Amino acid sequence: MAIEAIYFDGETSRDNKVLISLGPQGLEITGDTVSAQTWSLPGLRAIDPPYASQPLRLAHRRQPGARLIIGDRGFTEQLLAQAPHLRGGINPKRALHLFLWIGSGLTVLAGLIYLTLNFAPQKLAAFLPDEWSRRVGEQMEASLVEKARTCQSTAGNRALTALLANLAEGDADMPPLRVRVYDIPIMNAFALPGGRIVLTRGLLDKAAAPDEVAGVLAHEIGHVAHHHPEAQLVRIAGVQILLSVATGTSGGTNASSLAGLAAVLKSSRDAESEADGYAVAMLSAARIDPMGLKHFFEKILTEEGKPSGGALSRLGTVFSTHPVTTERIDLIKPLPEGAQIKPPITDAQWNDLKKICGP
Repeated sequence: MAIEAIYFDGETSRDNKVLISLGPQGLEITGDTVSAQTWSLPGLRAIDPPYASQPLRLAHRRQPGARLIIGDRGFTEQLLAQAPHLRGGINPKRALHLFLWIGSGLTVLAGLIYLTLNFAPQKLAAFLPDEWSRRVGEQMEASLVEKARTCQSTAGNRALTALLANLAEGDADMPPLRVRVYDIPIMNAFALPGGRIVLTRGLLDKAAAPDEVAGVLAHEIGHVAHHHPEAQLVRIAGVQILLSVATGTSGGTNASSLAGLAAVLKSSRDAESEADGYAVAMLSAARIDPMGLKHFFEKILTEEGKPSGGALSRLGTVFSTHPVTTERIDLIKPLPEGAQIKPPITDAQWNDLKKICGP
C-alpha cells in the first residue's frame, strides 16, 4: 500500500509530494519531482520521537540532509513495527550487539596491554643508554635510602671487593657493578638501574655465613645482567601512561613517585626465576656452594609477615620485594659430589664484612 508523504532533498527548500510504500528492501520513495529510491530500514533515523499527534519526520544515513515527513498514522505504526529502533530507547538486540562489540574490543585491548607490559619492557630495557640508566639508578638509590648512612671501612670494603672478585670467576661477562652497604636495620638487598646493588646492615646481620651473602649478591647480579630493574621502569612508565590516558591526568605526584620507586624493587616471578638461574650458574662456575643461597631463602620464609617498621619501611623486606616460594628453593641443588668447594671469602674477611657498618 502506497501513501502520500512530503520529501525534502536537503539541497533546496521545496517540498516534494511523493508516494511511499514498504517493500522488501525497505522504504520505497517515488514521485514526479524526485528520483525513485529506497531507504533501507536499518539506516532510518527519527528526527523527533514518534508521537501520535505529530507527523513522523525521518532522515537516512545515506542522505543526511534529506527529510521525509509521514502524516499517515496507520502507515507510521506499520513502519515502527518493522523498524522499532525509530521509537528510541534501548533496543535489546542492538544493545546486545553493542555490548559484544565493546566486550570484544576491551578483550583485545587487554591482550595488547598484557603483551606490551610483559614482553616489550624486557626488549626495550636492553637498548636504554648506559648513561641514562646510571643517572636514574643514582637518583633512585638516593630517594630510597633517604638519609641512611653508607657503611664503609677499609677492611670491610676490601672484603666486599674480594667477594665480588670471586663471584666474577663464575661469569667472565659479569656486568659492571656498584655495590653499597647502607646502615638500614631491615633485611633487604636489591638491584637498581645502572648496575647498582644495595645491601642492608640487616641482611648482613641475619646472614650466618659468607656463602649466604654470596648467593644473595649473585641473585642481584642476575637481575642486573638481565636488565630487570630497567624493564620494571619501562613497565611502570607504560602503566602510568595508560592511567594518564584513562583518567585524563598527568600523574607525577609525590605519592605516586614514591610508589613507583618502591614498585621497581618488586620483581615478577619470571624475573626472580631468571635471577635464581643466573645465581646458581655463577656460584657453581665459581665453585661457591649454592646451598648458601638456599639457606638464606629458607631464612627469608621464616621472616614472612614480620613488620619492617621505621621510616624506611617502604623498602619492604627481602620477602616483600623478592617473594620466595618453596618451589624456587627446591630448584637450588648442591654442587656435584666430589666438587671442590671454595669459600667466597676468608673467615677474617667475613668478619670484616660483618663489621662494615661498625660494631
